[in-house]
Amino acid sequence: MKLIAFVGMDGVGKTSILNSIYSILVERGKKVAKIKPESGDTEIAKVLRMIRDTYSQKDKQQQRELNQKIAEALALDLLKTSEKIKEAYSSFDYVLVDRWTMCQEVYDKTWFVWNDFINECLALCYKPDIVFLISAEMDIVQRRLSSRPVVKETENIFSLKRVNRLYHNLAKENGWEVIENNKTLDDAVSKVYQKLLEEPSV
Repeated sequence: MKLIAFVGMDGVGKTSILNSIYSILVERGKKVAKIKPESGDTEIAKVLRMIRDTYSQKDKQQQRELNQKIAEALALDLLKTSEKIKEAYSSFDYVLVDRWTMCQEVYDKTWFVWNDFINECLALCYKPDIVFLISAEMDIVQRRLSSRPVVKETENIFSLKRVNRLYHNLAKENGWEVIENNKTLDDAVSKVYQKLLEEPSV
């Protein structure tokens, strides 16, 4: 089983690209699963959002401590997800994950809640065989995000620039595949699939 991670800022189109790659692989007879850890509709995400909203009026120091605990809980949840992948999908050809450990690292460092406990939890998680960093020009990202009904706190231009810089630094350090999604979706999907064709098992 190969674990393929799709990472990048909101608005770069990684989920759409992942879904297209999933369809292509399934059409070619591969046994494929797709997973979105830490998505907003998971039980832990709902509980953590409720806790954050309940205590959002606390002072800045208390809010930072709360964010720290939430980040630690999410790291533990990713470790739990990693173990589920090993147990439930070992017979699959591919597991495509929409966000993975490196996404939490980027956002935790952006919001200054990264610590040794989180680092150790994420280090124990399943290591992807390939990481695709989906990227796009900042004006394109902002235009895509502005069309959404809700704008997240993390989607302001200052946070986006820091997130983008951290992602690209990690990509250089770890040899990730960087896919630019500035044109049509099909163009980016084709680039991802060509990279997968270079893998012996595809």
